[in-house]
Amino acid sequence: FSEQRWGRPREGGDLRSNRMAMLYHSLNETDTIYVKIDDDVVFVAEHAIATIVREFRRGRCLLVSANIVNHAILSSLHQDRGAHRGFWPVKNRATGYTAQRLPWQKTSELNISPNFLIERHPASQCVTQRWDCAALVHESF
Repeated sequence: FSEQRWGRPREGGDLRSNRMAMLYHSLNETDTIYVKIDDDVVFVAEHAIATIVREFRRGRCLLVSANIVNHAILSSLHQDRGAHRGFWPVKNRATGYTAQRLPWQKTSELNISPNFLIERHPASQCVTQRWDCAALVHESF
Protein backbone atom coordinates (compact mmCIF):
# COMPACT_ATOMS: atom_id res chain seq x y z
CA PHE A 1 0.00 0.00 0.00
CA SER A 2 1.48 3.33 -0.97
CA GLU A 3 0.20 6.81 -1.71
CA GLN A 4 2.14 6.72 -4.97
CA ARG A 5 0.23 3.66 -6.17
CA TRP A 6 -3.20 4.37 -4.64
CA GLY A 7 -3.28 8.18 -4.75
CA ARG A 8 -3.88 10.81 -2.05
CA PRO A 9 -6.84 10.32 0.31
CA ARG A 10 -9.95 12.37 -0.45
CA GLU A 11 -13.09 13.07 1.56
CA GLY A 12 -16.40 12.28 -0.13
CA GLY A 13 -16.61 11.74 -3.86
CA ASP A 14 -16.88 8.56 -5.85
CA LEU A 15 -15.82 5.44 -3.91
CA ARG A 16 -14.21 4.07 -7.06
CA SER A 17 -11.56 6.78 -6.67
CA ASN A 18 -11.10 6.19 -2.92
CA ARG A 19 -7.68 4.61 -2.33
CA MET A 20 -8.79 2.34 0.55
CA ALA A 21 -11.89 1.24 -1.37
CA MET A 22 -9.66 0.44 -4.34
CA LEU A 23 -7.28 -1.52 -2.12
CA TYR A 24 -10.04 -3.63 -0.58
CA HIS A 25 -11.72 -4.10 -3.95
CA SER A 26 -8.46 -5.50 -5.35
CA LEU A 27 -8.41 -8.24 -2.69
CA ASN A 28 -10.68 -10.61 -4.56
CA GLU A 29 -8.89 -13.93 -5.07
CA THR A 30 -11.27 -16.89 -5.06
CA ASP A 31 -11.07 -19.21 -2.03
CA THR A 32 -8.81 -16.77 -0.18
CA ILE A 33 -9.35 -15.40 3.31
CA TYR A 34 -7.68 -12.08 4.04
CA VAL A 35 -6.61 -11.21 7.58
CA LYS A 36 -6.04 -7.51 8.27
CA ILE A 37 -3.65 -6.63 11.08
CA ASP A 38 -3.08 -2.97 11.94
CA ASP A 39 0.40 -1.52 12.27
CA ASP A 40 -0.05 -0.70 15.97
CA VAL A 41 -0.72 -4.25 17.19
CA VAL A 42 1.58 -5.08 20.09
CA PHE A 43 0.53 -8.63 20.95
CA VAL A 44 -1.01 -11.54 19.08
CA ALA A 45 -1.65 -14.69 21.10
CA GLU A 46 -0.40 -18.02 19.82
CA HIS A 47 -2.91 -19.53 17.37
CA ALA A 48 -4.97 -16.30 17.31
CA ILE A 49 -4.94 -15.92 13.53
CA ALA A 50 -5.85 -19.58 12.99
CA THR A 51 -8.70 -19.18 15.49
CA ILE A 52 -10.00 -16.07 13.71
CA VAL A 53 -9.90 -17.83 10.31
CA ARG A 54 -11.59 -20.94 11.74
CA GLU A 55 -14.41 -18.81 13.19
CA PHE A 56 -14.86 -16.97 9.89
CA ARG A 57 -15.05 -20.26 7.97
CA ARG A 58 -17.96 -21.38 10.16
CA GLY A 59 -20.03 -18.91 8.10
CA ARG A 60 -21.86 -17.31 11.03
CA CYS A 61 -20.68 -13.75 10.41
CA LEU A 62 -19.47 -11.32 7.77
CA LEU A 63 -16.24 -10.54 9.63
CA VAL A 64 -14.39 -11.59 12.77
CA SER A 65 -12.55 -9.15 15.00
CA ALA A 66 -9.97 -9.64 17.69
CA ASN A 67 -10.75 -8.59 21.26
CA ILE A 68 -9.13 -5.16 20.99
CA VAL A 69 -8.27 -3.13 24.07
CA ASN A 70 -9.01 0.60 23.83
CA HIS A 71 -11.17 0.35 20.71
CA ALA A 72 -14.08 2.81 20.51
CA ILE A 73 -16.82 0.21 20.08
CA LEU A 74 -15.25 -2.76 21.84
CA SER A 75 -14.43 -0.64 24.90
CA SER A 76 -18.14 0.04 25.37
CA LEU A 77 -18.86 -3.69 25.09
CA HIS A 78 -16.15 -4.43 27.64
CA GLN A 79 -17.70 -1.82 29.91
CA ASP A 80 -21.20 -3.31 29.48
CA ARG A 81 -19.89 -6.75 30.43
CA GLY A 82 -18.11 -5.44 33.54
CA ALA A 83 -14.55 -5.90 32.28
CA HIS A 84 -13.45 -2.41 33.31
CA ARG A 85 -12.31 -2.22 36.90
CA GLY A 86 -12.56 0.84 39.07
CA PHE A 87 -9.22 2.61 38.81
CA TRP A 88 -8.37 6.16 39.70
CA PRO A 89 -5.28 8.15 38.69
CA VAL A 90 -2.62 8.80 41.30
CA LYS A 91 -1.85 12.45 42.10
CA ASN A 92 1.73 13.62 42.23
CA ARG A 93 2.20 14.69 45.86
CA ALA A 94 4.63 17.47 44.99
CA THR A 95 2.54 19.13 42.28
CA GLY A 96 -1.00 17.94 43.01
CA TYR A 97 -1.46 17.07 39.32
CA THR A 98 -2.49 13.68 38.00
CA ALA A 99 0.59 11.61 37.34
CA GLN A 100 0.22 10.26 33.81
CA ARG A 101 3.12 7.82 34.03
CA LEU A 102 2.32 6.12 37.33
CA PRO A 103 0.14 3.03 37.69
CA TRP A 104 -3.39 3.85 38.77
CA GLN A 105 -4.89 2.76 42.09
CA LYS A 106 -7.58 0.11 41.96
CA THR A 107 -10.61 1.37 43.87
CA SER A 108 -13.23 -1.28 43.06
CA GLU A 109 -13.90 -4.46 41.10
CA LEU A 110 -16.22 -2.63 38.70
CA ASN A 111 -15.99 0.80 37.07
CA ILE A 112 -19.17 2.69 37.93
CA SER A 113 -17.70 6.18 37.76
CA PRO A 114 -19.65 8.59 35.52
CA ASN A 115 -16.26 10.18 34.72
CA PHE A 116 -15.36 7.15 32.63
CA LEU A 117 -18.57 6.39 30.78
CA ILE A 118 -17.82 5.01 27.31
CA GLU A 119 -20.75 5.50 24.96
CA ARG A 120 -21.42 2.88 22.28
CA HIS A 121 -20.40 4.90 19.25
CA PRO A 122 -17.69 4.45 16.57
CA ALA A 123 -15.97 7.59 17.84
CA SER A 124 -16.63 7.44 21.58
CA GLN A 125 -15.18 10.65 22.98
CA CYS A 126 -14.03 8.93 26.14
CA VAL A 127 -11.83 6.60 24.06
CA THR A 128 -10.77 8.85 21.19
CA GLN A 129 -10.16 12.14 22.98
CA ARG A 130 -9.23 11.41 26.60
CA TRP A 131 -5.98 9.85 27.73
CA ASP A 132 -7.48 9.01 31.13
CA CYS A 133 -10.19 6.79 29.60
CA ALA A 134 -7.55 4.95 27.59
CA ALA A 135 -5.48 4.52 30.76
CA LEU A 136 -8.46 3.11 32.68
CA VAL A 137 -9.13 0.57 29.92
CA HIS A 138 -5.48 -0.51 29.82
CA GLU A 139 -5.25 -0.76 33.61
CA SER A 140 -8.35 -2.96 33.63
CA PHE A 141 -6.77 -5.52 31.32
